[in-house]
Amino acid sequence: MLISEHTTMSQNNSYIKIFVYTCCLVWYLLADGQIVSLDPTFATIKDTITITFDATQGSKGLAGVSQVYMHAGLITNLSAPGGWRYVQGNWGQDDPR
Repeated sequence: MLISEHTTMSQNNSYIKIFVYTCCLVWYLLADGQIVSLDPTFATIKDTITITFDATQGSKGLAGVSQVYMHAGLITNLSAPGGWRYVQGNWGQDDPR
């Protein structure tokens, strides 16, 4: 009797976890009004990614600004201390990318 009660509780906990994870995933996918969004949401290494910043959300500190710059790169296990790799754009320059 004790073993079957334990099994039932374990199964219920598993179902609850699956339900919570599913709800979180659905909420994330349906969330509209994010300040920063990615397209595609779940990108792969082969995808071109579009990053959108909605200046009408949040503190609205960039609302109405006509030009915003972004500098991106990665720090990996092969990077020197503070060294960025795979940098896109040149710091302080108006690059077309």
